[in-house]
Amino acid sequence: MSWKEYYSRPYWLQDFEYRIIKPTMKLCGGVVREAIVTPEHGKNMAWYKEEEFGVLLRRLGESVLDDTWVLSAHINSFQKARKRLLVAVHACARAGERRAPSRVLLDVHKRLLDAHSEFVLFIWQPWSITFFLEEWFMNRLKERYPSEWESMNEVVACTSKAIQVQRMAEAVWKWKLHGEPLEQMKNIVQRFGYLAGYSANALPWKAEEIVQQAGEGDEAQRLREARLHRAKGRRAFDALHKRLKHEDVLLAKVAEVIHEYVWLRTERIDVLKKAFVYSAPFFRWVERMNNWEFGWSVHTTREELYGVLRGKVSLDREELRKRHEDGYVVHMTTERTRVITDTEEQKQFIAETIGIHDWRGEKEVRGHVACKGVVRGRVRVMFHTHEHVKMQPGEILVAHMTHPDYMAAIRKAAAIVTDEGGVVCHAAVISRELKIPCVIGTQNATKVFHDGDMVEVDADNGVVRKIDVGAGPTQ
Repeated sequence: MSWKEYYSRPYWLQDFEYRIIKPTMKLCGGVVREAIVTPEHGKNMAWYKEEEFGVLLRRLGESVLDDTWVLSAHINSFQKARKRLLVAVHACARAGERRAPSRVLLDVHKRLLDAHSEFVLFIWQPWSITFFLEEWFMNRLKERYPSEWESMNEVVACTSKAIQVQRMAEAVWKWKLHGEPLEQMKNIVQRFGYLAGYSANALPWKAEEIVQQAGEGDEAQRLREARLHRAKGRRAFDALHKRLKHEDVLLAKVAEVIHEYVWLRTERIDVLKKAFVYSAPFFRWVERMNNWEFGWSVHTTREELYGVLRGKVSLDREELRKRHEDGYVVHMTTERTRVITDTEEQKQFIAETIGIHDWRGEKEVRGHVACKGVVRGRVRVMFHTHEHVKMQPGEILVAHMTHPDYMAAIRKAAAIVTDEGGVVCHAAVISRELKIPCVIGTQNATKVFHDGDMVEVDADNGVVRKIDVGAGPTQ
């Protein structure tokens, strides 16, 4: 059974293990039984056995096609799971802020993990859309509407709800229009600062960073355009959905699910960000109790953390320092979690499991078309949002995937190329809005291409290839 890298995130051991991967192993009868996490470029890459993970996503996708699956009930379950998770997060934060004893810390942390186990379904539901439902939907759409399917698909994948970063930007535009009152900005920072983080070690955005994310321009005009764009998207989808309900009920159902997840895909990650960032006081108090340095506690397994809180385990400081500074490989099964910090052991383990691929001879990648067009330009590979300052106008943005906080770089890009993603991913949606060529789901663009490579993005056919240095940029 082969291993496949599915996603890359700036998560750490506490974030990966019992907040995401271990709960995933309980879904759909426990089809996923093993996972590996490897460090790369300051992030962690999550690998699953392709057959196991494929079965999980297929089962989640097939459940949507069942007559008993109802979108409104699914959204209601999401709202309940979100509320329970955030209640558990605030209990953890309060315990840390009040310097609670170990028995209280154990109790609130267990409740936090229970809430994450309930929420994890909504982490993978959009992946089932990308890896299963999109293909089903596109095939049926092409079969039923051979001359209209492209325009119909664009309507389904358009935005009609504001994601949190858009709400933040609009709040900043209103703040500027109101004369930039201090109290209003404090409220904006309190409401949206957490969007900077994927871990309890992440620092929330400050006021100046939030203003930078919102961008420059005519605030009144941008507000009007944003609202009009969403309203237009909603009207177009409602009209299409009404038509589909008369002509193909199941197609209408799946179209509604995909359209809803254009918003929900980002919303559920924003909930996860809030859970990670807001739980920070818990981890800071654990570090203070044990005389650890800042950030060390998120690099412990659940069993290690609970052993420390029960007074039965004393973790080696040098081991924790190495994990924090140098990274580590994690091998997780349903029975145990193994952390490998020794560099030679990591290399040997990776060679024996997922294998090592030499990308140096590769010259092109293939993916899915998100927005058509052909453009040439220099590559700019981004692994972290703070790297947007390196991005030059007209460059080709290459990333594992984009998020709303990549917008500063996206506005300069001549095209977008991603390793991950489907029709409802951020890169696909924003490229269609900005009308720039975009190829998604290439799996390995960040490995094949490097900063400065001259490439041609053929987003008409989903191909990105290296070209001679003498071939200048054309669009």
